[in-house]
Amino acid sequence: MDITIHRALSQLKTTKARITQKLHEDIYISSTIGKTDLAEGRPVAAVEREIQSNYDSMMALLKNYETLKLAIIRSNSGITRDSTNITEGEVNGRRMTVAEAIAVQKYVLPLKTSFVTTLASQLNNAKHTVETANSQANNEIATMLDALSNKDSKNLDRSQITTIAEAYQQNKFRKLVDPMDLVNKIDTLRKENDALAVGIDSFLSKSNAIQHIQVELD
Repeated sequence: MDITIHRALSQLKTTKARITQKLHEDIYISSTIGKTDLAEGRPVAAVEREIQSNYDSMMALLKNYETLKLAIIRSNSGITRDSTNITEGEVNGRRMTVAEAIAVQKYVLPLKTSFVTTLASQLNNAKHTVETANSQANNEIATMLDALSNKDSKNLDRSQITTIAEAYQQNKFRKLVDPMDLVNKIDTLRKENDALAVGIDSFLSKSNAIQHIQVELD
């Protein structure tokens, strides 16, 4: 796609704004109570589709942001398809100029890191919600069984206690709605970001060690 720098800058700004908005508004994990088959007040299947859509959309936006940013950097550096004698290096299997590597380090990686931070925060919050709700439910079960045992100690057998407890758990216990397996997803994204950061640092260090500049100092 051939677009002007002016349009690319406009799209870059819009893309970053959408990323920022989605970081604050999108859900990537949820939970459901008992047999309700509801999460966020909607069917679990619908929420799972939304979560997957949110993730796919964010990954596309991050990719588009990087593509636009690097295209603008190359243009501002005077680099075209016909340019020669351009200093490039390989970073995690990708060819980059020094300017592009710095742009990824300064602008792209922070957004990718923010996304991982958002995923981790939502995962921790969802786990806390489930654990807190289930702990409370267990306490209520214990209180209820104590009351029943004291009242009907002669008539309440072990099977009845088990039935009551299981019924309560089925209606009160929370469980995660985690269609993307966030623990593994977060781990994968963090490793990718770390590898990219290390690759850029290595490339820039090598480039700075061998490149020469002309200066006039007083």
